[in-house]
Amino acid sequence: MSDDTPTQRFEVQEDLQEEKQKSRGLMIALIAAAGLLIATLIVLVIILLPKGSGDPQAGDTQSPEPGISETPAPEPTVSEVPTPNAEPEPTQQPQQPQQPSGPAITSFTVSPGTVYCNTQAPVQPQNQYLSISWSTVGADEIRIGTYDPYGDYSTRYYNLPPNGNASSIGQDVIYQCPEATQTWRIEIVANGKVFKKEVTIKNKGDLQ
Repeated sequence: MSDDTPTQRFEVQEDLQEEKQKSRGLMIALIAAAGLLIATLIVLVIILLPKGSGDPQAGDTQSPEPGISETPAPEPTVSEVPTPNAEPEPTQQPQQPQQPSGPAITSFTVSPGTVYCNTQAPVQPQNQYLSISWSTVGADEIRIGTYDPYGDYSTRYYNLPPNGNASSIGQDVIYQCPEATQTWRIEIVANGKVFKKEVTIKNKGDLQ
């Protein structure tokens, strides 16, 4: 046998020991790295976990006490409705009475409606002056008269204008005392027809 044999065995053993030492060192390094990684993960988990109950921290939302509503009341909504331009209502003119188109006596008045004059003899009767007015449409002839105490009618004034009064007659219109009543009549003639209207005046008695 050669003298180199023991030396080779010794070298092989040394190599095996070095390999074991290297493997052991690598394992220790891996274990240390794994432990450091696990520690880092634990720290991150602790930081990220929500904090427990206790005093409220800044940013924490406090729950309202039961029975107390903190919801603000809504403000009333005011809606502005534009006012339309209102057009003024047309002013209604008073309707004028329509005049009849055909022949007619539109008005006839004698006033006052009552008089006071003596009715007993031997006191001398006192005549009362009357106001008279009329208006007509479509008349060919206009005349005014009265009834006498016996009920007979007689015309006193002829050829009168369509519209007139005592001045148109040209003389005073008198209530003849002591008659109890006196009826005045206006007549118009149109197309051969006669239209008439009457007004009665009453005597209230002796003068005081």
